[in-house]
Amino acid sequence: MGSNATNLALDSEGKRLFVTNSGNNDVAVIDLKQGKTEGLIPTAWYPTSVTWNNGRLHITNGKGLGAGPNNGPGHPNPESPARVSPDQHSGSMIQATLSSVITPWGP
Repeated sequence: MGSNATNLALDSEGKRLFVTNSGNNDVAVIDLKQGKTEGLIPTAWYPTSVTWNNGRLHITNGKGLGAGPNNGPGHPNPESPARVSPDQHSGSMIQATLSSVITPWGP
């Protein structure tokens, strides 16, 4: 697995570049003047896009917080011959999320 950069955004002054790293579940903050990474902002699972707006980053996470355990009542039992609804499998239980992060760089 790698960082898997999926999207970019610039701050309003063009000083910082924000890059979603889907494989690492973070957003890299890059100082363009110095040409180095300032840090990483942790995200939910698989960030796919980022936008900058008035000192905030808005980050969409394609797999959100995940599906949770696939066991217990109401969940598919792989040992049972009974048919199950297609929406009971982990891929269909995952919902995307939106994170809104206040940054120290303000508007």
